[in-house]
Formats: sequence, C-alpha cells, structure tokens
Amino acid sequence: MRLRTSEWVMYKVLFAVLLIAVSTQFAIADVGITLNPIAIEGFAGLQSFAVGRHGARVVLIGGRTDGLHRRQPSMAFDAQGEPQVITVLDLEQRRMWTASLTGLPSHVLDQWTSTNACFVQSDSLLVIIGGYGIASSGQGHRTHPVWSVVHVGNLIDAVIAKRSFTHLISSGTGDAFAITGGRAGMFGDTIITVGGHRFDGRYNPMGGSSFTQAYTNAIRRFTLDTASATPRLSYVNETVDPLNLHRRDFNVVAQIFPDGSHGYTAFSGVFQIGVDLPYLTLVDIHHKHHAVVDEFEQRLAHYHCGTVPVFNTRDSVMHTFFLGGIAQFYATRTGAIERDDSVPFVNTISRVSRARDGSLSEYRLRDTMPGFLGAGSEVVLRDQPGRTPHDVLSLRVDAESHNTLVGWVIGGIQSTAPNIFWTNDGSQSIASPFIAEIRLSAATTSVYIAPADARREDPVIIEVRLYNDSVEVIAQDLTPEAEIGLFDINGRNVGGQANITRANAVTTATFSTLGLSPGTYVAFVLDSERTATKLVHVVR
Repeated sequence: MRLRTSEWVMYKVLFAVLLIAVSTQFAIADVGITLNPIAIEGFAGLQSFAVGRHGARVVLIGGRTDGLHRRQPSMAFDAQGEPQVITVLDLEQRRMWTASLTGLPSHVLDQWTSTNACFVQSDSLLVIIGGYGIASSGQGHRTHPVWSVVHVGNLIDAVIAKRSFTHLISSGTGDAFAITGGRAGMFGDTIITVGGHRFDGRYNPMGGSSFTQAYTNAIRRFTLDTASATPRLSYVNETVDPLNLHRRDFNVVAQIFPDGSHGYTAFSGVFQIGVDLPYLTLVDIHHKHHAVVDEFEQRLAHYHCGTVPVFNTRDSVMHTFFLGGIAQFYATRTGAIERDDSVPFVNTISRVSRARDGSLSEYRLRDTMPGFLGAGSEVVLRDQPGRTPHDVLSLRVDAESHNTLVGWVIGGIQSTAPNIFWTNDGSQSIASPFIAEIRLSAATTSVYIAPADARREDPVIIEVRLYNDSVEVIAQDLTPEAEIGLFDINGRNVGGQANITRANAVTTATFSTLGLSPGTYVAFVLDSERTATKLVHVVR
C-alpha cells in the first residue's frame, strides 16, 4: 500500500509519540508493594474513620461499623452504625484497647461518632474537622460544624490505662468547619481542607427534600495555634474553584514535586457537574496555589481508599499507590481495561507515577486486594528513616530495600460483589476487620496502563452571552445527541428545558434566567464521553 505524503507525516508523528511514551515508561524503575494480612483479636472492623499514630500504635476515631450505606433514607447512616468507642491498635504487638465516648462534650461526641471527617496529624497533634452523623442535640443528621485537636500519644496512653481523656481534647465550632467527604493536609502551621461538602439531612439517592447539600468547591485554610497549652484552630480564608474543586470522597495524597517542594495531589473524586461520574483529572495543591492536571486521566481508583506515597530517590520519581476501593474502570482476567459507569467496587492495586520531568503514567499491579476491599480504608506509615513530616516515604527502592515494612492498611468496606448499591439490604457488605502489613517490592510487579484511546477533541464552548432574562451557551463540534445544561455550583440542574438552534457546526442553547438568583452557575456540555464546562455569572 502506498501512502500519501500527508499520511506519512501522520504516521511519523504517531510513531514519535509512541517512542516518547515507551521511553518514559521504561525510564521509571519498577516499584511495587505487597500486602501481608495480619489479625488483631477483637477488632471487628471500621470504615471511613480518622486515625492518629504514635509509633506502632494508632487510635481510630469515628467512622462506621457497617458497610456501604443503604439507599433508603430511613436506613442510611443509622445510629447502630456509629461507633460508641475509640479504638487503639498496636500494629506490631497486635493488641487492641477501646474506650467509651461517654462524658465527652456533646459537640465533640457528635464529631467523634461521625463518618468521613477531614483529619491530619501535625507532629503529635491530630486535627479533626467536620464529619457527618446524628446530632446529639436532636437536630437529626447533619455535617457537624466542629473542630477538635488532641495529642495522640497522651490519648493512647489514657485509653490503655483506662483513664479519662476529656481534658486532653481542645475543640470549637463554626460553619467553616462543617465539611464531610473532604481531605486535609498541612503547610507548616497552616491546616488545609480540600473539597468536600456540607450535607444536612437524610441521604436519598433520588434527591427530594430530605436533605440540603452544598459543595465547598474550595481549599480552606486554618491556622493551628499551639503557643498555649490549649491548641486552637482558626479559619483564615479559602480559594474557591467550582469547576475543579467540586469533589468529595476522594484521595488527597502528600507529594514531593519535581522541583523538590512538598504539597498534595487531589486524585479523581465525585461527582462531575452535570453527570454522576467521577472526575478523571488531578489537581496539584501547592502552598500558595493549585493547578489542574488535565492532560492525564486516572482510571483505576476514583473514591477514597488507602494510599501509599513513595518518592524513589534512585530516579526521583514520585509514586502513589491506591489499594482497591471504587472505580469506573477495572482490569478483566485477561488484563483488558473495561469501563463500568455504575462505578463498582474493585480489587485493583494501582500506581500513578510522576517522573522527574513532571509526566504522569498509571500502572496496575499484578497482585490484587484479597476481595472487593479498600474503600474507606486508611494507611498508617511506619516510623522510619526517610518518612517526611507530611507523610511521604522518601527512600531508595532497590534490592536492599526490597521487602521493607513501610506501613499498614486498616479497615474499609468489604463488598461481596462489584455492584451492590441497588440490591443492598445491609448484608452485601461490611466494615472490614482487614489489616495488612505493606512491604516495598523492587521486583517487576506492575503493568503499564496505556492512555485511553484517542477520541475527538472535547467540545468547545465558544461563548456565553448574558441578557436581562436569559443566557446563551454557544458550542461547536457537537453531535445531534449532545446535551447542554445549566447547573448551580452544587450540581443541581437549574436551567430547565433549553431552546436549541443549530447552524453548521455551531449549537446555541438558550436558557431563561428569570427564576435564578444572582450568583455563579456552570454551563455544561455532555457529548458521549466528551464534556466541556464554563462559568456563568448571573447579575441583576
């Protein structure tokens, strides 16, 4: 077959791109992890909890003692699943202690029995923000507007000695702390929360009036003041980005960036505005700013799960491991990557690697979780040389470090099948008692996941035109099946039925704004798998 000049150029470009991808892939030394399950007598399981560490001992606070929440409002997040104790585990001696929460101030009790709180440990102090559960004041289900700080070593000692620990807890309240499903980090004495939402009322997958929900769409900053004997947490400010920080129930993992600075990366999360699917993009979070990484798509881990950040000093590559959980994509027995928009539980152990040039690649480890495990689990890193203050393992991964114990994964949800949501009667999943040692592997353990097949360019929203009583969203290169919507920043469709006109490759959707309050909205285009968004500012 003889190729035209234009075809030769196309194939040469594709070949060059392939060579770059392959050279990048093989320039990264393979790094893996293995899991060695252990058992601690008496530990019945927990998921979506906060954890503090002191040596090889950890304290588990809040979470749920049941599995995936039920879909019926009257049965979802019931009182029976709220833990009434805090749990201390000695992960080396494999022992357990518990202590009742009776006697705590009501606002602290609310938070310490809640689920999906934000938390981070700064030196010996565990900082907990928000959490969702049942208010002891009779206000029903809500996101608790609460912060608390406790010295982890002193708390663990009190639990083991069966002493009161109420006096060890500093706490306060305020609307800025009402966050659930977000994640926390720190830059010096600045504590940050990323994403999450405020959810008040009873869960209902069909919507309705049983709850109110507002995504933070923000990185919030707080100051941790430890100058006195009583630590205090104070709200400072926030950066709002409704297009890129509209995320919850995700992983925000400490990183060492190619320039040597430390920060965090927000991986995936739910839900995209306009469609009930996870984000595939990442957001890098630096001390003073954040940046969207939209040239890379993460496909194998989309909900909060146990994560292990390892910076390999051998080649200056930042690896982040994801232990099971929930994802829109999974590997079949033949190794093919399949898509399931039900976003099922998976048993995949995956890795995202950032090379020294900043390029990202995704890998599937050949080993898997021992079942549909990992969602809502936590990883505790072992105290060892190379562990940074913000919890990255920075060490040389080679034959000498092979099989090194680096930490433990604890708890999470264990499901009997990938998709159980619509059949869930409470028996299809549990809060798992799974605990496993995590060991480094320098052996060849992973399979490179090639980027998704090339597809047409995403649709382009050319322009948004505002009038006194309407807004026009103008897009190009859409198929006849494309959908255009207008949403508020919490993902609610507020545009109703649009008036659609088409001329050549340009599509115009006109929405009435008569019933809309002044504020920020999002124009959203969905065309098969292709999406586009643009902010709309309605003023009066």
